Amino acid sequence: GQIGQLNSVQVHEVAQLESSAPDALWYQEPNFGWNYFAGNMDLPSFKDNRVRQALQLSIDYAMLGNASGDWLYSGPHHVMFPESHSSDEIKAIAGYNPDTKEQDIAEAQKLMAAAGYEGGAGVSFDLTQSAGAGLGYDTAIRLQEHWAQVFPQLNMSITVVSDYAAFTNLLATRQSEARVAHH
Repeated sequence: GQIGQLNSVQVHEVAQLESSAPDALWYQEPNFGWNYFAGNMDLPSFKDNRVRQALQLSIDYAMLGNASGDWLYSGPHHVMFPESHSSDEIKAIAGYNPDTKEQDIAEAQKLMAAAGYEGGAGVSFDLTQSAGAGLGYDTAIRLQEHWAQVFPQLNMSITVVSDYAAFTNLLATRQSEARVAHH
């Protein structure tokens, strides 16, 4: 007799929810959001385009996207708009293509070394999050674990800010060193 709704159910939550409410109705659609990483350009390592390119190329976008279930590659414009790139077009771009991810990571490691940060040594930043739970936080954790494998010397910490106003203030005053988000 009750109506309830859960949004952004993540893959690891499905079994618990299905056992808790076996007669619930499930309506799903592919996740068509996009994950992105942004670094503060005042940090010395982020001033070097090779470091920024290395980080972008190395991100496993499929791993991040599929963590919330079925996922479509999309960019800053929703894939359903006719003028946007299709999922297949985005998937073919270097860094996004799962078929070339190993080569992209190798190229990212070369770029990082060429910038003087072999294995990520000397690259250090705090990733600011606005919440300590949910998709954004989980994405930050996954990214931290992924980069620890790709750039073992890179030092990335995660800080959760007390509330969204404080988070927004850090962004507006350019005190945040880095952030990851999903749109």
